[in-house]
Amino acid sequence: MISKPAYYSILTAKVRYDNDISMGAKILFSEITALSNKKGYCFATNGYFAKLYDVTETTVSLWVKALIERKHIKAKYQGGVRMLYVPQQTVRKQSKTDIRKLIDEVLND
Repeated sequence: MISKPAYYSILTAKVRYDNDISMGAKILFSEITALSNKKGYCFATNGYFAKLYDVTETTVSLWVKALIERKHIKAKYQGGVRMLYVPQQTVRKQSKTDIRKLIDEVLND
């Protein structure tokens, strides 16, 4: 059984309402944001994502390609390892204080 991460993920409006990518690509984007929290990039393979979502590696490859083509993510390769980055303008990093303030505002309204 594959380990499933417990990190929070982000699905930006820009990605969520992009009608030119599939729902699977949108979920993959969200997963990439979760896996990028630790190091600033995601190095998971297509095989990892395929097992996680019970799809083929070809399907994952198409999702990644679509996200790159629509400029939702960037890919860099170093030493045979693919690193997927979410551009900073896509997801603004927030401090824990900012997130707590937002949660307080929502709960107190």
